[in-house]
Amino acid sequence: MFRNLSLDALGISGRQSELIEWTLSYGFKGLDLDLTEFGRQVETQGIEKAKRLIVSARLKLGSFQLPVDWQSDEETFRRDLDKLTPLAEMAAALGCHRARTTVEPAGYIRPYHENFELCRRRCREIGEVLAPTGVRLGLGFRALAKDRLDRAFQFIHTFDALTMLVKMIGSENVGLVLDVWQWHVSGATQEQIQTVPAKDVVAVYLSDATTVAGRDDVEESTRVLPGENGTIDAAAILASLAAGGYDGPITPNPHPHRFADLAREQIIKQTSQALDKVWQAAGLSKSGKLGVTT
Repeated sequence: MFRNLSLDALGISGRQSELIEWTLSYGFKGLDLDLTEFGRQVETQGIEKAKRLIVSARLKLGSFQLPVDWQSDEETFRRDLDKLTPLAEMAAALGCHRARTTVEPAGYIRPYHENFELCRRRCREIGEVLAPTGVRLGLGFRALAKDRLDRAFQFIHTFDALTMLVKMIGSENVGLVLDVWQWHVSGATQEQIQTVPAKDVVAVYLSDATTVAGRDDVEESTRVLPGENGTIDAAAILASLAAGGYDGPITPNPHPHRFADLAREQIIKQTSQALDKVWQAAGLSKSGKLGVTT
């Protein structure tokens, strides 16, 4: 597995050249792909020129946001799905083989059982479209109560419910996004998180919490840097993932509020330092292996 940088997760932005420079300067081995922006570059420059900077920097790519509005009406879903193959092929050509999406935790239209079946069917269909490109799909969830407030129908917002959905989808290339803060807020224990098979994990977003597990009334601002508060044992999670053979991105995911008034490069520096500490505490090598010194 590898240390991955996402500017979106940190609440900052920058040109591709800046992102690559920061990634290399602060010890990250990969970065998340902005598929929409990359697609625009491909249209104007061609794929070889568009990917030149990333290829020359020898960086890995973490994941990209699934460009399908799959929880909308049937017409919108079909329109987006028809466009997915060339976009996934473009991502795969760049070396990015992980897509991610978030299951809405509540809605106004469908009761739980109808929504579950719709999600199961559509995610399986998306997985079938992605499979020939070698791209896997990871599903995440949102645990905060405010995200379900005043909605007619509650839906997936816990560890157990999400893992059940993925199991029922039954596709080898559809798995989980392990956002440890969301899982913690939902009430999942450290032991539960560590028992998730690494083969089922598509992407990992790592942060710490300043509140106890199961408090879904908390604010997003309680999501801090990995290892900062010690509530979530990031080192133990990393060690467990490495032992299970997980080889994907580990992306720090503190709330941008944590960095009020800091310059962009200082934000990335602090994030890198925090990740370095938990990486070393987990006994990982630079390449993300357990018990290896190189």
